[in-house]
Amino acid sequence: EEMKMGRNHNNCFCPIRKCYVVLTLMMLITLTMSCPVSAASKKTKALQAYSAFLQSKGSDVSFSLIYLNNDSVPELCIKRGLGSTVYTFYKGSVRIMDDSNINMFVLTSYYKKKGVLVRMFAHGNISGLYQEYLYCKMTSKTKIRQKLSKSVSASSGKKTCEYRKVTIKGTFDYTKEHFNSTTWKTSVLSKTKFDQELKKMVGSRKPTSVKTYENTAENRQKILR
Repeated sequence: EEMKMGRNHNNCFCPIRKCYVVLTLMMLITLTMSCPVSAASKKTKALQAYSAFLQSKGSDVSFSLIYLNNDSVPELCIKRGLGSTVYTFYKGSVRIMDDSNINMFVLTSYYKKKGVLVRMFAHGNISGLYQEYLYCKMTSKTKIRQKLSKSVSASSGKKTCEYRKVTIKGTFDYTKEHFNSTTWKTSVLSKTKFDQELKKMVGSRKPTSVKTYENTAENRQKILR
């Protein structure tokens, strides 16, 4: 008799247990799906904004998508003439991150999702080359800190390199094309120290080359999707 009562007692809770399990599974599914949907919608909005932005730039520019920040939303690189500009989608609008056009630098590569751009500037003559490793991070305003630079030159057939660590603290105002409240700190590095500093910034990640496409309706539809 006691065993029967025990079985009946347990059975009366079966529907409640089933409901609890179903509700728990539904909550887990909802939580799992919410993040990708949110990220996807932000990416879609970013691509739509980039497309409209590019349409206003004309046909004399080329563009590329790069994944600079540690998220699934790409940044937009626009190349015009001898310089390039990097934009990001921030708080519902297209915002500038780095404007290399000002100093005629060309963005050649970047470290994916590490926030590090690599841009080059040929100076003096064809034998001289200046390379910057620029760390960019988007906050309430565009924060740009140039961390490392490498200057390569050749004289009488001999190649020499100079390595530096340059820290910039300031906010870039693209409407005035200059840094606000900027302080600079520069120090010369050995190649070994330079490699160590670069590893701190990017870890074992290899650089990704930047390939740009002509700013045509066909390319915008193909790339910005």
